[in-house]
Amino acid sequence: MIGFMGAMISNLAFVFRNIFSKKGMKGKSVSVMNYYACLSMMSLLIVTPFANSVEGPQMWADGWQNDVSKSDQTLSTLETQ
Repeated sequence: MIGFMGAMISNLAFVFRNIFSKKGMKGKSVSVMNYYACLSMMSLLIVTPFANSVEGPQMWADGWQNDVSKSDQTLSTLETQ
């Protein structure tokens, strides 16, 4: 249920982003792709502290270690072939 609610909130956020960005584009000389790129970078900067506070630094560290171990396994598999 939590995953479904997260997906619906994400969909709603994308719709609002599109609506507000189209309103903000009126009279501007910025291309659409550049405008969306700037919005995406701004949203990354805004959401990152919230994601870090919710997930916690320990979970980020565990995920990093998991990815590094998987990449080490992949590299060792490629070296033996």
